[in-house]
Amino acid sequence: MCGIAGFVHHSKSHVVNSQSELQSRLQQMSQAIAHRGPDAMKIQSYVSHENQIHFVHRRLAIVDLTPTGVQPMSSSSGRYEIIFNGEIYNYLDLKKEIGPKNWRGTSDTEVLLEAIELWGFENTISKCHGMFAIALLDKSLGELLLVRDRMGEKPLYYYLKDQRLVFASEIGAVLKWPFIEKEKNAAALEQFLAYGYIPQDLSVYKDIH
Repeated sequence: MCGIAGFVHHSKSHVVNSQSELQSRLQQMSQAIAHRGPDAMKIQSYVSHENQIHFVHRRLAIVDLTPTGVQPMSSSSGRYEIIFNGEIYNYLDLKKEIGPKNWRGTSDTEVLLEAIELWGFENTISKCHGMFAIALLDKSLGELLLVRDRMGEKPLYYYLKDQRLVFASEIGAVLKWPFIEKEKNAAALEQFLAYGYIPQDLSVYKDIH
């Protein structure tokens, strides 16, 4: 199953009192999704174009059981960093299409990264058949891209406000940050009572989508 989470903020904005508090919040996010990935946990931080990016990944090893499948994972050029929850069903076909390469492991995550290197992000996603929630950092452009599968089978919640982005596989991890107000979303409640579910991009909390 796996679980992903992250926090992004501008380097000049003061969102935590200390580095230890920051690490504590990231650990709390990790614990909130620990049940999604009991096999491994990793927190990685980056600085890109004056933004500080922090990735959290909880791993449930399925395709590649070795350490070569651990995330966050870097592309071979070092341009991209990825955390990924899900499965790319046609990754072996994509691997064959990419052609001979010095592969480090056997994970679909590595194939996804190298496909992005070769074809670009949007073209690669259009080729992927599967269920997924992905956070991809492009270091050269200073961009963070979030995407989930077309049917929304893999969950992805996010908060974006005041130069801060928080995202996670589960809403409980997003709520670990004290600046996020837990204000109920009346519109979402109305939709739930009317249809039995909350449509995107709403959630039970006003500022979480």
